[in-house]
Amino acid sequence: MPLDLSLSPIQLLSQEFLHVELSAVPAEEHGPGNIDVERELFFDPKDHHWRVTLTVEIKGVDGKNDPPYKGVVVARGFYKVHESYPHDAEKLVRITGASMLYGSIREMVAHISARAPNGMISLPSVSFVEPEQAKPTPKRKPAKKKAAVKK
Repeated sequence: MPLDLSLSPIQLLSQEFLHVELSAVPAEEHGPGNIDVERELFFDPKDHHWRVTLTVEIKGVDGKNDPPYKGVVVARGFYKVHESYPHDAEKLVRITGASMLYGSIREMVAHISARAPNGMISLPSVSFVEPEQAKPTPKRKPAKKKAAVKK
């Protein structure tokens, strides 16, 4: 039975890699790696397009044994959110757009490292969902006493 698929409210218009640098680290033993991810978001009100730029840096953790690879990948994606989307379009792009872009970066790193001397690596899964901001509880103000009216 075929699935009933509908289009997502966010559509990928294009993606491009702005910078790809991945270097194999020669070593007898490699240590754990770590990644830093930075996301930038921009909305163009003229055409209602969104732009997400994602920078992923692969680096070492402890400074003793480097990971098998170090490098930086910067990619940019262009998205459009359907105008009838009833929720927060910016949140949709921040989470889903960045996730789509990160998947492309992960694929690029796996593809390059598959033909490199230390073997293929796969970037870990990350979540772009941000914790909900706690709403401050309003402070209760003591009721003001009304002064007795003198006649």
